[in-house]
Amino acid sequence: MPHSKRDVSAANFSLHEAHCMRFLAICPECNEPIALKEMEKHQEEEHKQVRVFATVLTGKYTILCSIALSRDGPEV
Repeated sequence: MPHSKRDVSAANFSLHEAHCMRFLAICPECNEPIALKEMEKHQEEEHKQVRVFATVLTGKYTILCSIALSRDGPEV
C-alpha cells in the first residue's frame, strides 16, 4: 500500500518505499499520510470532536440541542 501517495521514479522507488514504510502511517480518519512522530498531534488537532450546546427559541418552545463537531463534519 502506498504510504506517501506520491509519484516516484522507478530508479528511486525501493528507497522511497522503505523510507515511507518506516516513517509514515496512513491516518485512519482521513486516509492521509502522516509522519509517525506527528500522528498523535494530527489526531488531536484535526480530528478532535467538540461538543456544542445551543438553545433555540421558537415561539412558545425552547429547544436544547447538542451536537459533536469535528473537522470532517457534524455527528448528531
